[in-house]
Amino acid sequence: MRFNISTFIFFFLTFALVSLAAPSKRSADVEGILTTLKTQVDSVLPSIKSLIASERVTEAALTPLVGELTTAVNAAKTSLSALSGPVTEDAEDVAEIIAGVISDIATALNGLPAVAGDINLGSILSSLDTALNQVLLGLDILLAGVLNLVSAPLVDVAGILSGLGLTLGGILGGLGL
Repeated sequence: MRFNISTFIFFFLTFALVSLAAPSKRSADVEGILTTLKTQVDSVLPSIKSLIASERVTEAALTPLVGELTTAVNAAKTSLSALSGPVTEDAEDVAEIIAGVISDIATALNGLPAVAGDINLGSILSSLDTALNQVLLGLDILLAGVLNLVSAPLVDVAGILSGLGLTLGGILGGLGL
């Protein structure tokens, strides 16, 4: 009888161990995602700056570059959406990273309206605007209050963003920028 009880217990313990979910590594996930985003954005921005400096901006040249930015931001959004549970990162650190990414994008695109000619920037930049909005909203869900922390560093580039039609889904207005 003793053998049967131990076999019975072993049988159920085996299933219990198999069914345990692997612990998610979260301690640096958000910052890691945003650091990857920054690296990807930083690799595209020199091409955009060079294109603007050449004053030969065409829709055919600009669209793929903005597409690369949008793809990077969407990848970050997808990665952030995959996270669940409490986040342990410092909201100030996260806000600093994402505000830096947004500021870098705004600064790189700053001269675009002056050299874009008849190019419809709204249609080219709208998907980037939407993606940035979704990342910010996702961050605010993971780290409550991060939007308020992002607003201070974005004060300097809010005018540039608005001039480009990047409202970040109305978040800038909601933050008083």
